[in-house]
Amino acid sequence: AEFDIKDSADHLAFRKREIWRRVESLRPKSGTPRRNLSDPTSTSVWQLLDTADPEAAKKFVDAELRKDQQHPDLHQALADIYAWRMNADTSSKEKVRWFNKAEREYRTCLDLNKNSPEANFNLAILYIERARLEFNELNDENVIERWFEITKRTDKTHNQARPYLEHSYLMDSTDQTTIDTLNRLYASWGQDAYGKSFTVETQKRYMRK
Repeated sequence: AEFDIKDSADHLAFRKREIWRRVESLRPKSGTPRRNLSDPTSTSVWQLLDTADPEAAKKFVDAELRKDQQHPDLHQALADIYAWRMNADTSSKEKVRWFNKAEREYRTCLDLNKNSPEANFNLAILYIERARLEFNELNDENVIERWFEITKRTDKTHNQARPYLEHSYLMDSTDQTTIDTLNRLYASWGQDAYGKSFTVETQKRYMRK
């Protein structure tokens, strides 16, 4: 008989829970986003964000950017502010808007300094948070048959995170949060030690370009 997806609601509900568990498991438990403590601007920005004052933080960075548009740390600081706003906002529409702003600024930072371990890591985490948001966007529809679309979309977004996590690790192999997050990402794909080694070597070739 032809397979009827509607007859498998219990199985699909299980699959949906598994996807959610995976999306949640990739979120670092601590140490995020990574702060560029060597940059005084970033330190000042996080002092303001720690007191929940993103507007003052943005005004501070905007003033610095008017002096130097090509400083990568300033673009990371601005991206960190937008990422903070994304996580703090409760509206899905606003979360997407903040995501787009943060992604643009992280990419600008990496265009200016592709070897920043903090910017690479924070962009990867931004994509992991985006995957979580994508799950919620579809889950809110309560259409159980859409589980395969959830899988496709979240996998694609996690794939976007992967090279930035690997690059961050290669720039700083001592950061435990990066190591843990990368290992969880590999484990979620069932990747063995050879696969890990291959992808790290791929990143090394990219760095030599």
